[in-house]
Amino acid sequence: MVGCSLAGVRAAEELRRLGFGGRLDMIGEEDHFPPFDRPPLSKEVLSGSRDITEARLRLFTDLHATMVLGRRAVALHATANEVELDDGATISYDGLVIATGTSVRRIACEGSDLAGIYYFRRAEDCAQVLQRLQAQPRVAVVGGGFIGSEVAAVCRARGLDVTIVDLLPLPMVEQVGQAAARYLLDQHVRHGITMRLGVGVAAFEGAGEVRQLRLTDGSVVAADVVIVGIGVKPETAWLQDAGLVLDNGVVCDQHCAPLGGASMVAAGDVARWFNPAYGTTMRVEHWTNAVEQAEYAAGALLGIEGREGYRSVPYFWSDQYDMHLQMAGIQGPEAVVVEGSSADRKFVMMIRDGGRDVGVLCVNWPARFQRYRRQLKDHLASAGPVTAPAPGSAS
Repeated sequence: MVGCSLAGVRAAEELRRLGFGGRLDMIGEEDHFPPFDRPPLSKEVLSGSRDITEARLRLFTDLHATMVLGRRAVALHATANEVELDDGATISYDGLVIATGTSVRRIACEGSDLAGIYYFRRAEDCAQVLQRLQAQPRVAVVGGGFIGSEVAAVCRARGLDVTIVDLLPLPMVEQVGQAAARYLLDQHVRHGITMRLGVGVAAFEGAGEVRQLRLTDGSVVAADVVIVGIGVKPETAWLQDAGLVLDNGVVCDQHCAPLGGASMVAAGDVARWFNPAYGTTMRVEHWTNAVEQAEYAAGALLGIEGREGYRSVPYFWSDQYDMHLQMAGIQGPEAVVVEGSSADRKFVMMIRDGGRDVGVLCVNWPARFQRYRRQLKDHLASAGPVTAPAPGSAS
C-alpha cells in the first residue's frame, strides 16, 4: 500500500474485511497514523469549533499492518514487483495499491518565500494558519476553488478583512459551472469579501514577511497572511519509469487497474480511470470518491469485483457562510433551477449536456438533494429522465 491517507486506509480496511490475511505493508510519507481527515480542516477546525486533535481519520478495522511511516516511495520496479523507498530500501509485493494522492501546486514568483504565505493542505498548515488568525490579520486567499472559498468564508466569519484573488472569472467555476458560480460570487460579496477575479499574482512583497500582493494588472492587495489554494497535481513522479500510462494521474481501466501494469490497482486522487457511468476517463479529487474507489480497488485486486467496473457518480459538499452546497455528477454547459430559487437561498439546479442530465447541485436543501442524487444515478444507468419529486412530498 503506497499512500496512507484516506484512500490507502480505506483500501487496507477493505482488504481485511474481504478476508485477505497476508502481510500488508503500508508506506506513508507522513510520520503519524492514522492520518488527519482533511475536510474538517478548512471548516470546523479553522473556525475553532473543533479541536485539531479530533480530526484524525477514524479506523473501522484492525489493519494488522506493518507501518512504514516517514518514508517516501521514489520508484516502482514493476518487473521485480518492488517499491523503492527514499532511504534505499525496497519492499516486495504480490499485489500493489497505488494511493499516493496529490500535492499542492505552488506559485513561482518574486517573494514566494516570504513568511506568512501558507499552502493549506496538511494538519500542520491548518494549525499554523489558525495561530496566525488570532492576531486579526488582513487575509488574502489566492484561488477561489474549494479550499480558497471555504477558508475565505471561515476567515470572514471571524471578522477578518478578506480578499480572494483568482485568475478565473468566477469562484469554483471549474467545479460547479457558470450558473452556480455566479450565485457563489454573490454570496461572497454579500458577506463582505473583496473579490479580485480574472487577475493573477505577480509578486509577494514585504521585508521578511508578506505585507502585500502585487497583481498582474499592477494593483496591490494588502495582506498579513496569504493562503494559497490553486489546485493540486497527482503524485506520480515515482512512477515515471514503471511502464505505466501517466496522464494527469495514473491512467486505469474501468476496474482501477493501471494501464501497462500488472498485479496492481490505483485509487483516490491519483487515479484517472474509465468511468462506465459517463463513458469517459476522469480523475476525481473528492472525499467520497477516495473512499468508494478504494473499496472497489481492494476487491478488484483480490479478483472479486463485477465485470462492469467502478461506476461512480461523483459527489462533494462544501460549507460556506450559511450555505450548505451539495453536488452529484459533473458539470455541463446547461443548468436550470428546477425547485426553489436563488433569491430564497434554497434551490435545486439540474446540470445538463446535450439534453442529458449529468449532474445535480443543491443549496440548503439536503432532503431534496438525496432524492435527485438517487434519480440521477438511475438516469445515468437507464438514460431515463430525472423528474421532480411529487408535489406535497416531504422536504
